[in-house]
Formats: sequence, C-alpha cells, structure tokens
Amino acid sequence: MTQQEKYAELFAAEAREHLAEISRAFVALESEPGDRDSLDAIFRSVHTIKGMAAAMGYEVASSLAHNIESALDELRSERRQADADVVDMLLESSDRLEEVVIATVEGKKPPDSSKVIERLVLWRIADDSATQPAPEAEKTSARRKKTRDAKAAPRPGPERATRADTRIRVDIRRLDALMNLIGELAIVRGQLRALAQQSGIEVLQDTVDRAGSLIREMQMHVVESRMVPVWQIFDRFPRVVRDAARALGKEIEFEVTGKELELDRTLLDRISDPLVHLLRNAVDHGIEPPAERKKAGKPQSGRIELAARRERSRVVIEVRDDGRGIDREAVIKKAREAGDSEHEAEPSAQELFRIMARPGFSTATRVTEVSGRGVGLDVVHTSIRGLGGAVDLQTEKGVGTTFRLELPLTLAILRALIVEVEGQVYALPATFTRESFQTEESNVVEAHGREWISWRDQLLPLTRLPRLFASDNGDGVNGKNNSVHIVALEFGGAHLAVSVDRFVGEEEIVVKSFNTPLGAAPVFSGATVRPDGRPALVLDVGSF
Repeated sequence: MTQQEKYAELFAAEAREHLAEISRAFVALESEPGDRDSLDAIFRSVHTIKGMAAAMGYEVASSLAHNIESALDELRSERRQADADVVDMLLESSDRLEEVVIATVEGKKPPDSSKVIERLVLWRIADDSATQPAPEAEKTSARRKKTRDAKAAPRPGPERATRADTRIRVDIRRLDALMNLIGELAIVRGQLRALAQQSGIEVLQDTVDRAGSLIREMQMHVVESRMVPVWQIFDRFPRVVRDAARALGKEIEFEVTGKELELDRTLLDRISDPLVHLLRNAVDHGIEPPAERKKAGKPQSGRIELAARRERSRVVIEVRDDGRGIDREAVIKKAREAGDSEHEAEPSAQELFRIMARPGFSTATRVTEVSGRGVGLDVVHTSIRGLGGAVDLQTEKGVGTTFRLELPLTLAILRALIVEVEGQVYALPATFTRESFQTEESNVVEAHGREWISWRDQLLPLTRLPRLFASDNGDGVNGKNNSVHIVALEFGGAHLAVSVDRFVGEEEIVVKSFNTPLGAAPVFSGATVRPDGRPALVLDVGSF
C-alpha cells in the first residue's frame, strides 16, 4: 500500500465520523431550529472535512464542503432560519458529500455535484425577506446566547485533538488478524494443559498454567482494543427514523439511550443493518398515522426508543415503539394463506416472530419505499443468529412492540458450557446459561402437550436435545428411574431447559462460521475446535 493510499484510508475513516456527526446534529437542529450547539457541531465537522480534502488534493469534495460551509454560515449569522426545507437541502448536500468522499477514496470519478452546489448558492444569495428571523426565533436565539456558556454534558462524539497523543488509528483488518491468532493460541493453550496433566510433571503444569494466564491477559487486551462505543452507529439512526417518518407522513419522537456502551467493532458493524430494519419497521408498521393515534386517544406524535445496556456477560439492545402492536390474527391469516396451517390461533410472541421472520413474509397490503417486501425481519433473524445472539419479541395490541436483541460482547472468543449428547459434543454459549444440574427423571412432568422440569420454584419447558436432533434412538433416557442432566437457559427474559447426556465442562471457544448441512436441524450458530482437536457445534439457543 502506498503512502497516498494509507492517507486516503485515514481520510475516509475520519470523514465518515464527521459525516455521522453532521447527520445526527442536523436532525437535532430540525427538531430545535435555535440549537446553536448542533449548528456549531455541523459547521466544525464540515470545515474539518473541507480542510482534509484540500490537503489531500480532493478538489470536488473540498469545493462541495466549502459551499455547504457557506450556507451554514447564513444560519450561524442568523440571517436565515433552519426550517424543514433548509434542513432537507443541507442533508441532501451532506449525502452527496459522503458519496463524493467514498468515490474519491476508492479512486473512482466522484458524482457530479454542480446541481447541489448551484442550489446552495442560489439559496444563499436569494433576497427573501420571509427568511428573516421571526421575533420569537430572535428571543429564542437571545436566550441561548445568554446560557451558551452553561453547557450540558457533552454529547458522545469523535475523539478530538485533546487526546490525539494517546490514540492511534489501526486498520480493523489488523485487529481481526490478531484476534484470530489469539483464538488459535487459546486452542493451543487447552491442548498444552491436557498434555501437561497427562504427563504428571508438576513443574510443567505450573509453566503451562502461567502461560495460560498470560494468554488470557493478552486476549483480554486484544478484545478491549476492538471495543468501540455504540454511538458510532447509533448516531446514524435519528436520520433513518426522520426520513422514514417524513416519507410516511408520521410524527415521531426518537430517543436513544446507552450510547456510551462499548461493543466489539466487528459485531457493531454487523448489527447496523438489523437495527435499521427494526427502526424502519417500527415507523411503518408500528407507529400509527397521526389521525389514527388521535382517534385512539394517544398523543399525535408516536415514540420510538433505541436502548443499549449490558446484562451480565451479554449486551441487550431494544427497539421499542408505542404503536398499534402486532395483529396476531392478521399474521396467522397470512401464514395460512401461504399454506402453513400448523399454527394456533393465539401463538406465543416467539412463535409469532418465527412466522414473521420467514423470507418473503409480510402483512403489508402495499409496498412502500420504507417496507412491505418481506425481507426486514428475515434479515434481523438471520443476522442476529449468525452472531451467536437471539431475538425476543414482546407485543401488545394497541400498546406497542419491543424487539430485544441479546448479543455476546465479542464474536471471536466465547465462554461456553460443553455438553455431550449421544456421543457427540456440543457447545452452549454461557451468555444464555443460568445453571446446570442433575435431577431425577421422575421430576419431569407432562402438561399441555409438552414436558416440564422444576427449577428454583418455577416450571421450565423442557427440550430433549436428542429429539431436537431427530435422533433414531429415543430421548436419551432409559426409564423413569434414571437421572437427567439439565441446563437452565435464559432467553429474552424467559427461562427454558434442555436435557443432555453429560456435562463435559466449561471452555473458552473460538467460534467459526458454519453452514448447516442440508436436512440437519436448524439449531446451530457456529462451530469450534476443542483442545483435543475434535470439532464441536455451537448451539443456537434462540431456535429451541
């Protein structure tokens, strides 16, 4: 890679951060036109992009950024006001700036920006008295000037020059390669530990244990180096919700919490698309039009919340809306029209999600620019399962819907409970494992057409893994007097249990991608190699 290419990648990475900040701040400015903090943040980011582009010799990007900057100066000087049409124009201009930046860095011809620049110039020089500040806007501006120095807590945003001496940019591919090596080292560590125990040489065992501690510490630091705050993708979503709401003529208040939470960078990148689908789904299918909400006695503006938090060894991200909820009857009717008549009239929330997540499934009567093609929830289900996570649905008709995503903190290395079923070894992610215990087979009861097991004063639905795998020789037990090994799992706030033949132990596993063989049960999310060199499949808790 040449020096110019290296600098181009650095420019692209920094420009994307500034463009995300611009998009977020514009949405905030539209909701509160007198917000000088948002306006100043946009101006700083555009000015920085202009300077970087000029230094790199990217004339098209520099010229476009300069004209956006000039238009922003009209707002900063309060000669013009940031109404919805002005924000639309500036957002479209920043979108074109992003396209120009990406094309330029990739060595392609940047898209023609002359029309965009012309529109900015004409707006800037137009002599329209109607755009002068209204008295109330002037009062708002004056009040803000008086209180500007009493600033609230700063928004999470890109690290600026104040900490430039303690941070460097590293290509994510280098961190990926390092993480893969650490993962392989973890496998070797397990193999060495097994050999040391077989040898019976105490000093060798101590040395291997010490090496294992160092590998674990190195692993922790590598994982931490890959962690980034979720605001790096969350800041794009106000624009997503805003554009979808305007396209559908809906009024929506959007709130984001937990933006400071850190996630593995690769995982963060891969949850962006599923979250976009869930947010657009909430705008289109969840939130009712203003007239419908008013008739139902609700506020005219709908509410969508995006929240991230950490729960024990996992990350939980929720998308909540106060809309109409999911119409179970409509979903079941649509499923039956598609030839699936196996479902009950009142399916559980999880069964409802499984139906809606099927490729091509949609209850929409028409296709809009936002949704209706039946791909959104399919993308969510497939993507989250591929990350070793799970999706939970909670919905109430007329009240709203919540999609809860449960994810590991990192992708490459997971803590897992290793179990054996009919001679085969499998891994259950510790993220969802609450407890493993042994009880008598006589404690298993049957009710409502399925088996249940008692755990901590509650009955858990029991899944026999051999039956789940379509085993030919029964359910792994030989009679009611036998003991049964149970793993209690927590998923989406609910508990369930699975039976296994034997507990092998806990291990840190390196998860590899895995394509389920044709005809096999769709209950696996990946594969791993154990210290003895044998493979083990990673079980997908969300499919039980």
